[in-house]
This record gives sequence, structure tokens and C-alpha cells, in this order.
Amino acid sequence: MSWTGSPTRSRRWEGTLAWLQKLAEVEPDADRRARRWIALAPIFRDQVHDPDRAIGCYDHALGASPSALGAFESIHSIRTERAEWSALEADYVKMLARAHCKTSPEIEAALWQHLGDLYRTYLGRPDAAADAFAAAARVDPANVDRHETLDQIYGALPGRETGVSINPCRDFRCDPS
Repeated sequence: MSWTGSPTRSRRWEGTLAWLQKLAEVEPDADRRARRWIALAPIFRDQVHDPDRAIGCYDHALGASPSALGAFESIHSIRTERAEWSALEADYVKMLARAHCKTSPEIEAALWQHLGDLYRTYLGRPDAAADAFAAAARVDPANVDRHETLDQIYGALPGRETGVSINPCRDFRCDPS
């Protein structure tokens, strides 16, 4: 067994990581707290070989700062590498709830579009894909390509009417605080 994959090395990391996690948890500044969680995640992923805990760190970072999009990209990468499509769907829904009114409309629309692509390509759920693309089109109505994709999806769904949504995320509201 190589030195990097040895159980002894993982145990050595655990004490240090527990201490670093406590520091991240008590950090009062949200942006610094997010950066601490983001710094921990690659150690869990690459040194301890625990991608689930890395995802947890990235998730904590996003909870502290929804604009830390690199953290979400890392979650996406890990889930895609492991073909965890249903978990990735849940991550997108959670990210959309976090991002709503806290990021630019372009980013929110891109998240909806990627969720739609996930539904269409990997989960085989064209109705949900249509809902996601419709949400993206509402957020960023100037994007002609999204409208064309939405029209293609609607065209493939018999009896589907434009503007009808069954999306569970459609009721996001901005938090005025």
C-alpha cells in the first residue's frame, strides 16, 4: 500500500481536520467561513479519499456564501465523476434555493438550465426538464437559445402546454433581509 493511501496517514489527518472544522464552524465572517470550508474539502477528497465529506465541506461553504460558485462546481464534478445523478439533482435544487435573489439572474438562469440538462440527459425526465428550462427563460428572458431548447422539449411532449409548471422550486421568494 502506498504511503498516501495508508490508514495511518488518514488517522493523522483526522485530528487536524477536526480542529480545522471547528475553526470553520465558529468563524463569524461568512466569506471567511466559506473559504475555510473550501480549503478543507480538497484535503478530504484528495488526502483522506473521502469525497462525501468533501461534498459536505463544499455544502457548508455554500451555506455560508451562496456566491462561492467554485464550491458548487466542485460538488458537480464529484457527483458527475461518480454518476450520482439523483444526488446532483438534489444539489441543484438546494443551490437554486440558496442562489435565488443572492446571485445574478444570469447565474440563476444557468443553474436552471444545467438542472434541465440533467433532467433531460441523465434522469430521463422531460417534463422536469421543460420546467427547469421554463424557469431559466423566466429569469433570463433575453436568451434565445434557451427558448429554442424549451420549444424543442415542449414539441417532444404530447399535450404539454407552454407556461404550465409543476416545478417544486417555482415558489422561491427573495428574503428581504
